[in-house]
Amino acid sequence: MQAPGRPTLVMMHQPPFESGIGYIDAYNCRGGARLAAILARHRQVERLVCGHIHRFMQLRFGGTLLVTAPSTTTAIALRLAAGARPASYVEPPALLLHDWREGTGLITHHVPIGTFPGPYPFY
Repeated sequence: MQAPGRPTLVMMHQPPFESGIGYIDAYNCRGGARLAAILARHRQVERLVCGHIHRFMQLRFGGTLLVTAPSTTTAIALRLAAGARPASYVEPPALLLHDWREGTGLITHHVPIGTFPGPYPFY
């Protein structure tokens, strides 16, 4: 890495882990253990951000936090049973907003997209 002291985001499409959703895991990124070993050597990686699954997930991976983005369209059904049939649903769309705060670090917000009731008083 050219700037080992600079906080870094790594972004990729297919996630390098098995989510438990077999019909989507069939298309994940192979070589996840190799990638995890590389990331573990680079402590400046704040997040590994992935798409493809169309569901928000987070886990520790390679010494950092891996997050998958929610869907802005249809969401992959959360079917964790072995041999589950592929499906997707129209769920509220959302995105991830990554906000770097000096002194705090990277904060990742899950942000639903749409118009919702409120604002309500906050006590």
